[in-house]
Amino acid sequence: ARKIANKLKGSPLAAKTVGRLLHKHLSQEHWNGVLEKHQWLKQQENEDIMQSLKISYDYLPFDLKKCFSYCGLFPEDHRFTSSEINHFWFAIGIIDSDHQADRNYLEELVDIGFLMNQSDFYVMHDLMHELSKIVSAQECLNISGLDFRADAIPQSVRHLSINIEDRYDANFEEEMCKLRERIDIANLRTLMIFRGYQEGRINKILKDSFKEINSLRVLFIVVKSAQSFPYRFSKLIHLQYLKISSSYNEDEMSLPSTLSRFYHLKFLDLDSWCGSYDLPEDFSH
Repeated sequence: ARKIANKLKGSPLAAKTVGRLLHKHLSQEHWNGVLEKHQWLKQQENEDIMQSLKISYDYLPFDLKKCFSYCGLFPEDHRFTSSEINHFWFAIGIIDSDHQADRNYLEELVDIGFLMNQSDFYVMHDLMHELSKIVSAQECLNISGLDFRADAIPQSVRHLSINIEDRYDANFEEEMCKLRERIDIANLRTLMIFRGYQEGRINKILKDSFKEINSLRVLFIVVKSAQSFPYRFSKLIHLQYLKISSSYNEDEMSLPSTLSRFYHLKFLDLDSWCGSYDLPEDFSH
């Protein structure tokens, strides 16, 4: 126990997380396994506690690993609602809805310290958010600044989120062009935009970058007009989770009539939609 504690670098979060892992099996064999099995124990001079947190992640069941790792697509300090995160897990195929009644994955992640429950919301510690991005780096990408480099992004990425500031530079546009060539845009499964861009040029960059999408299961978008929707929006027939947000001054904007074509759609989130709530007449699911 002392040897393990010495490796946590005085971090309360690491102590809490690893402590919960140890508490699951109060046996000398389990504790020695934690002590001896992983390389993080040998990094005597490493002041980064990420390796201490990674040990707990390595011991998670496979389904909880997937649930946790995809949380890195959401912005730092994001306040998850139970329905939002569960719908997301369903839509990308992490959770089988037929078995959801048997388990509460959110509460399991809270119990082992990977999420925190704050009244009606769930939040993730900044270090846990960083860990989730690290362990999902081959599949997921969160662009949260203008300084990202497309060349460093794995070509296997299939889930993408963007929450940059309301500004851009020539370098950002160039990197977005490179990204379009580097990853398989047509086969992206997730595209999440988390803020409204007031500057028209950014909207155009994003729209041009994703004009080839056709296999999305999850789409979060912010729209200012009917022209803000992706070029191939009506062709996204595989969508299962769609979240549409709009500005507060767009109360006259209508929902697109093509919604009725999305026969696989399971979740339509209009919580941040400020336009008309009238659904298409032939909307029957």
